[in-house]
Amino acid sequence: MKRRVDAALKYAGMSQSDLEEKVDFSRSTFNRRRKGDYNFNKGELHEIAEATGVPEWFLTDGWAGWRKPFNRRELEELIDSLPPDDPPGE
Repeated sequence: MKRRVDAALKYAGMSQSDLEEKVDFSRSTFNRRRKGDYNFNKGELHEIAEATGVPEWFLTDGWAGWRKPFNRRELEELIDSLPPDDPPGE
């Protein structure tokens, strides 16, 4: 989990402090979960995904997550999370 969260932070160009400003859990909670002392709950992973712009499946399943079968709701959430076709400003 640590590697996936670190990758999400790197992807977003964020530090741990930047993330802490955007999520609704404490630094100690984040550190304990990131180290693996406790698991992130689904809500916390959702907040990290929203803050960093990575798909939630990446945080839960790593790169293998894109191969996992999705139900209709999960597919709709995935489609909604995709960036627009055109880059901003074009």
